[in-house]
Amino acid sequence: MRKDGLKWTCTFPGCSHQELYKSSLSLHIRKHTEKLVFVFKLFKHTIYNICLIIQCCIV
Repeated sequence: MRKDGLKWTCTFPGCSHQELYKSSLSLHIRKHTEKLVFVFKLFKHTIYNICLIIQCCIV
């Protein structure tokens, strides 16, 4: 998050969203981070399932 003149700009890669208030931009940035947390949890769950399958095949 950086201030360009009167507006605050999102520094998330590929995003050029701007807001007048820092608090509004913080809410916008939270959308990016919530998506990352969801993808990480999905990935973590998938890796866990793959490990269970491998363990079943080895035994």
